Amino acid sequence: DGAICDGESRRDPVLGRCVGDRSFVREIRALADDKRTRAVVLRVSSPGGSALASESIRRELVHLHEKKPIVVSMGNVAGSGGYWVATEADRVFAEPGTLTGSIGVIMILPELETTLKRQGITSDTVRTGRFADLGSPFRRMSRDEHELLDARIEQVYEDFLERAAVGRKLSREAVENVAGGRVWSGADAVSLGLVDELGGLPEALEWLRSHLQCRRLAVRFRPQVKPSILERVLAKRLSAAADIHGRSALVGGEDAASLAGGPDVAGAGAAGGLAVAEAVLTHRGRPLAIVPEHLTGAGLLER
Repeated sequence: DGAICDGESRRDPVLGRCVGDRSFVREIRALADDKRTRAVVLRVSSPGGSALASESIRRELVHLHEKKPIVVSMGNVAGSGGYWVATEADRVFAEPGTLTGSIGVIMILPELETTLKRQGITSDTVRTGRFADLGSPFRRMSRDEHELLDARIEQVYEDFLERAAVGRKLSREAVENVAGGRVWSGADAVSLGLVDELGGLPEALEWLRSHLQCRRLAVRFRPQVKPSILERVLAKRLSAAADIHGRSALVGGEDAASLAGGPDVAGAGAAGGLAVAEAVLTHRGRPLAIVPEHLTGAGLLER
């Protein structure tokens, strides 16, 4: 959930929430070594980011896939690097309105030379190599530097095409026809072969249950993030209110069952409140879905 960046997960002042490849790789390795985990659903809600970080995550998913099945469930957006990491899966689900694809590479380098000169600010550089200060914001790039970076971008793009073609079992020509940075809806992506079928997290869990040939799933969310005080208070309030009013507080109906581990768990009263509480705590204040009418019936919201 968030842009994909190098290093540790963090909140970037420009990009907002960032998923660091180093942090995420540790989570993937923990799942690979966890004997209680039989399969993994990778929820992707990311516009992409660093190509190197995306490849690092994808490569670790390859090692995980050698041990356990992987299903991808796309959120609102799974484009560029978000799609890159989604190619290593047995099954890929997307919502009809999911923005996905964006198989392309872009590099943006700021150039402040003109702006600084207007303020009377100049800079000098002492370097030991021809490209030692490549990407410096204090001067315009030379033609040779442009050509060097163009070649690098083309190579990364070729790698992206190859990853998508192999992961989706498509010809390179088929992937190239829908690539070039073009963005597709989830509905279009199904017809183009970029994803397998339409559906959300419940459908992904149901497919996995059938694939594993088991009656029920016990679902755990990772990475485990310590909730804030506000989130803990909100979760307790939701649970207590549902218990008092003896009404069902559902998280998108089927989603509550998925969170709790079975349809018989997401019943009325406190059980429904606990399902909401679990969603709030798991998703750091962003539940999968809350149906306003159900919460109004439980006395939790005013119309």
